[in-house]
Amino acid sequence: MFEDSLLESHATSLTLRGNKTRAAAASLAIEFTVVALLVVLPLVFTQTLPKVEFRRPAVPITFGLLPMRAAEAPAHTSAVPAAPTQSPITAPAAIPQNTAIVADLPAASPSGAATEATGQPGGSPDGVVGSGSGVPASGFAVTPAPRPALLPAQPSRIAVSAGVTDGLLIRRVQPFYPSLARMSRVSGRVLIHAVIGRDGTIQNMQVVSGNPLLIQSAVDAVRQWRYRPYLLNGEPVEVDTEIAVNFTLGA
Repeated sequence: MFEDSLLESHATSLTLRGNKTRAAAASLAIEFTVVALLVVLPLVFTQTLPKVEFRRPAVPITFGLLPMRAAEAPAHTSAVPAAPTQSPITAPAAIPQNTAIVADLPAASPSGAATEATGQPGGSPDGVVGSGSGVPASGFAVTPAPRPALLPAQPSRIAVSAGVTDGLLIRRVQPFYPSLARMSRVSGRVLIHAVIGRDGTIQNMQVVSGNPLLIQSAVDAVRQWRYRPYLLNGEPVEVDTEIAVNFTLGA
């Protein structure tokens, strides 16, 4: 029984090997046939190539540098303009007795342009000396006098030192010594920045420094002060200055 099973298995393996061999041979045959068809078919069924007509070029092809003919010269070339002809110098038929002297006149100025164009004493239309146009015999034209420079505008306010404004003071009102400051034995100076108007009155005040107990009394007194107008070029102007008010206990 064991021997029968071995024989059957051996026969089965031989059958499988034979089937594989036949399948491989068949696949090789099919592949070879396909390759042969792909190679042979293009050789059997050939297509006709299109006919190409070769034409001779219209322009001849030349190699190297050859001189161009007159007909082949570029059209954009322009002829060189001929030099202008000059007339020959000839001697005059007669020499005049009186020769005119031409004067080199300067450029016309805005003030003398009209006189030079009309032949008035400011100049001559033809620039000839001795023609009765008023040009000096020396050959030089008379130039107008320069205009005076304009003066700068006068300022409306100038800064003046305290010493100068003290000399202009015509009315001084003594400040009242505050009782609280006197009781506290407070003394010192109050400095005020002020603007004096053209009429000599105090226009504006600003306290710069001072004891708070003395400031109000100093401002009330300075507001009543009067000054002479400060003159600049004969005209009154505003003055920007500083005013000092001193408070002394013994005074």
